Amino acid sequence: MSKRLWLILLALVFVFSEGRGQMRFGQGPQNVRPRTVQYAVTDSVQLFMDIYEPENANGAPTVIFMFGGGFKGGQRNGFGERAWCSSLCRNGIRAVAIDYRLGLKDMKKVNLKSIGLLHNAIDMAVEDLFSATSYLIEHSHEMGIDCSRLVLAGSSAGAISVLQAEYELCNANGIASVLPSDFNYAGVMSFAGAIFSRDGRIRYSVKEPCPHFMLHGTADRIVLYKGVHVFNQNFAGTDRIAKVFHKKGYPCTIMRFQDNGHEIASAYNTLLKECLDFIDKYVRGSSDCQSDALLVEPAIQPTEWGKGGFSKLY
Repeated sequence: MSKRLWLILLALVFVFSEGRGQMRFGQGPQNVRPRTVQYAVTDSVQLFMDIYEPENANGAPTVIFMFGGGFKGGQRNGFGERAWCSSLCRNGIRAVAIDYRLGLKDMKKVNLKSIGLLHNAIDMAVEDLFSATSYLIEHSHEMGIDCSRLVLAGSSAGAISVLQAEYELCNANGIASVLPSDFNYAGVMSFAGAIFSRDGRIRYSVKEPCPHFMLHGTADRIVLYKGVHVFNQNFAGTDRIAKVFHKKGYPCTIMRFQDNGHEIASAYNTLLKECLDFIDKYVRGSSDCQSDALLVEPAIQPTEWGKGGFSKLY
């Protein structure tokens, strides 16, 4: 299918999705041209970031986005990623889409016995995210970045990575030591993510987490909506993370999509308005409230791929 036809189809999606995001996405699906810089070289791998600068960048929130792909594939500049980052940019938000090392790229078979490999892949992605964050902090003056308004966002493997990064930071784990001790992100947006704990149930023991926006399909069998807990290994999906947030009173917005599977991981363009609302409310504003909704969303149709399980992905 030609790129032009994809653009037409994308435009029709936004026109006929019950007006979702029309006011803010109304400038059309054309992409903003980003500036690409190298932010690190790790294990001989060059890591780049694409920076989408809004017209009035000073003081704007900055969203660091991590793509999905099961820690096996994916790219920072795919069509959907570029469309979403461009949309954020046109709404006065700086978007930064980053590379990260793919810890499972050359794995031929991954299953529950490969839990150590998965944990290592998550650690690699989080390390690279912290390196990208350090780069933005170090260059914040020349780039006009407000470091108190750095927001994380991710899809699938990227969503796991951003949730894990905030978890490691709030527990003052060694992997987060590259960041200033008084630093925290302004928000986390997770499209079908989870947290991996080797120390039992998840807990934020040193500092409270920043506001979280967590979206997940209740029928997700790739990144499990509820999660799995075996002995001291806890892979906690959105449902389990939400219980911790509700119990402790941490600020959050939870969107649970009834009977949807893993297609929620790629719904960030469809749910642009909700993303912008979260940033307006929790980042530009100072809300500390909680909201939690179980939704049926006609604009997000279940897919055969989204219904697949862990074994289908690997």
